[in-house]
Amino acid sequence: MRFVLWFVTCLLLLVAQDALAATRVYFEGPVHAGVGGVFSLTVLVDSDELLNAYQVEVRYPHQQLELVGFRDSQSLIGLWQDRPKVPGEGAAAFGGGSFAGFKGKGGELLTLYFQGKVEGFAEISFGNTAFYRADGQGTEVRPDTRDFVLTV
Repeated sequence: MRFVLWFVTCLLLLVAQDALAATRVYFEGPVHAGVGGVFSLTVLVDSDELLNAYQVEVRYPHQQLELVGFRDSQSLIGLWQDRPKVPGEGAAAFGGGSFAGFKGKGGELLTLYFQGKVEGFAEISFGNTAFYRADGQGTEVRPDTRDFVLTV
């Protein structure tokens, strides 16, 4: 019985340690935007693991917001596989890698510029998003995602 209890405790500690090595991707920007006004929304990453490749899809309500541009001058991504593009109405995708890995908080991936079209609540979220560890094998990491809501 002691062995089973010891084994379960060790297993739980291993799972907890893996859970603590969290990676998340989120937006930073204003919570209010005016109709006709342009605002920026920055895509940021926090990670306890060393990352060096990123694939991100951003979804937004195209009835309320129009994607009008982007800025990548402060991006962790130095080798662009996919420059930001709009694969369909209400979605933008981008991806690439970096020479140096990133581990830390507030790493900027991209800043998107939107224009408000119609008043109301707009939810911006992540679609198919994956990061890859700088471990020599490109191990996939599925980050926790945080949606963003603002009023137009």
